[in-house]
Amino acid sequence: MLKGEPSRGFSGTELPICYSHLNVDIEVLAGKGRAPKIVKMRKLIGMVGIERFGVKVTELADVLGKSRDGVSCWRRRGVERRATDPSFVAAAGRLEYVASEEP
Repeated sequence: MLKGEPSRGFSGTELPICYSHLNVDIEVLAGKGRAPKIVKMRKLIGMVGIERFGVKVTELADVLGKSRDGVSCWRRRGVERRATDPSFVAAAGRLEYVASEEP
């Protein structure tokens, strides 16, 4: 799959496959929680969805009921963490794999 090509896991209403892989409900990601696990999941969804699958920031923000600035911040912080945390890189790889699997 090429960058920007639509993915089953990141095509708007089909985002739940990613949430289920992360073991989190959409309500938790869309909520106000700031627990480290939730923050990590937001960074993963933002970074992988936007960078790898070409999801627009506005689309992801709309699906989660968040601001565009907030979602953009998740992506940026995910990129920063990717540079320093090998376990984050591995988690992003697993999410990308799950999101790009054929049904």
